[in-house]
Amino acid sequence: HRDLHSFPTRRSSDLDWVGAAAGFRRALELNPASWITHDWYALTLGCRGLTDEALVHNRLALELEPLSVVLHHHGAWLSWLGRRYDDAIELSRKTLELDVGFGWAYLWSGLALEQKNRFEDAVAALRKASELTGGFIQAPAALAHALALSGRRDEAENEQNDVQEHEAETDHRDPTGAQLRTEDVVEEPEELPDDPQRQRRRREDEDSGHVPATKPDAERRRHA
Repeated sequence: HRDLHSFPTRRSSDLDWVGAAAGFRRALELNPASWITHDWYALTLGCRGLTDEALVHNRLALELEPLSVVLHHHGAWLSWLGRRYDDAIELSRKTLELDVGFGWAYLWSGLALEQKNRFEDAVAALRKASELTGGFIQAPAALAHALALSGRRDEAENEQNDVQEHEAETDHRDPTGAQLRTEDVVEEPEELPDDPQRQRRRREDEDSGHVPATKPDAERRRHA
């Protein structure tokens, strides 16, 4: 089966993680008390597989911002990624103390519980994650896997079929796995002929080479 520990990094393998890490280190030299920089640096290190160092910066961020739901959630993910399953469960629990409806905490908790062979607890957590994380595919896929390991083969196959149907209907995804549906894409409305300010801005952009001239604009300007 697919190695679940690989999926957070595979989608982003073409990014400049080394350059990003250097930038965050420089930012921390300038302001070591920035919790958000510690957080982003931790995530960058985690995506490079450097989970021990990543967790150090996650803890530093939590010291600066101890009531952050997101920081606890990131710590749970980094702990799971580093195979520190008890820590992942505990940080997920703390995340849910701060926000009981935060679905991603159920995901990392469920994945960690599965690794500890607590399959029924994992199924319960991952089912909750599937309910709360909306259109993200990771939770139902993980649920299908946990159901199979728990011996509930029919339920696992039904869940897997739902996952495959969802994947077949999804053509566009961002690097985090979020679905971009065609109905969510808002097209730029056509420029109204009686909007001189927008027409002037477009002509300025065309003259500077920022955007190509539209056909009506090009026609008008040739005859001007």
